[in-house]
Amino acid sequence: MSIFSTLGIGSKKLLSNGHRVAGTVTKVDTCWWLKLNTKPVRTHAMDGAIFPHVVSYTYTVNGQSYSGKRIISAYAKAPSTSASIQVYYDEGNPSHSTIKV
Repeated sequence: MSIFSTLGIGSKKLLSNGHRVAGTVTKVDTCWWLKLNTKPVRTHAMDGAIFPHVVSYTYTVNGQSYSGKRIISAYAKAPSTSASIQVYYDEGNPSHSTIKV
């Protein structure tokens, strides 16, 4: 797992390869430090504010367990903890993975 995979850099290549496995969401954190304002005029600081999420997940490839993280858009619906998700991984290096959001 690297900072690039957390940010989603290289995700298109992993998604196009098609190697996928079922994974489980272990944790969903809200990035409170990155506020996106959706209104041009606000009545208070949190009026129209939305926040992106960091999704942590685990998956197993060939009997080996791996974990990963992915930042998802503030506009996308974050999965719930313990939800089942599709994890796309690199066949040559299964520790490189992404999720489709």
